[in-house]
Amino acid sequence: MGGVTETPARAQAFALSHPVVANGKIALANCQAAPARFAGKN
Repeated sequence: MGGVTETPARAQAFALSHPVVANGKIALANCQAAPARFAGKN
């Protein structure tokens, strides 16, 4: 899992979630790497 910092430009270009960690980063996950049991549970 990685993350990005929200900026005005990124907020305008992407549908970002609210920050989920204390440093203000927005979590990003690679869905292709998720176990099959979690597929389609978004």
